[in-house]
Amino acid sequence: KFKCIGCKKVFTRVYNAHTHKPRKSCSRRCINLSITTRCIKTIKERFMKNVRITKKCWFWVGPKFCATGYGVGHAFNKNISSHRLSWIIFLGPITKGAFVLHKCDVKHCVNPKHLFIGNSRANIDDMMQKKRHNFGSKHNIAKLNEAQVLKIRKIFVKGCNSKYNSVNLGKKFKLNRHTIT
Repeated sequence: KFKCIGCKKVFTRVYNAHTHKPRKSCSRRCINLSITTRCIKTIKERFMKNVRITKKCWFWVGPKFCATGYGVGHAFNKNISSHRLSWIIFLGPITKGAFVLHKCDVKHCVNPKHLFIGNSRANIDDMMQKKRHNFGSKHNIAKLNEAQVLKIRKIFVKGCNSKYNSVNLGKKFKLNRHTIT
């Protein structure tokens, strides 16, 4: 009687037909489980070498994606965002199409307590609620600043005969009349 390396249950040891060595696990599933567990342990060790833990956040100090500035780790033969890798290591697999979002809004934070799973809609709602999107004069195609918008709203009068209609205001602010209405 021996203890399985995967599930830790006691089993009667049999010999492998190919190697003629005694098996260390009770089933193929437990062999795969022990391989995955060992793999996650080594990934976790490498992962933690790139993390600086503070009282609030765990900061990723390893490599970063150039375009986004998010941290990147290498595991399972591919590059993975550091916050997604943190979720996999500490909390388990991520379903296909799911997003890993930050509660703390620190893109370098990999603390699993600061992460949550959502979808594209949840990601957009979170961004809008926390005002992390480009809006108003911050938007890259904005034609007016906030003061100009307030001025137009104050003097705009609907109707064709008014000197403050959309056509005249459009000309004054160098905009299409449809932008005014």
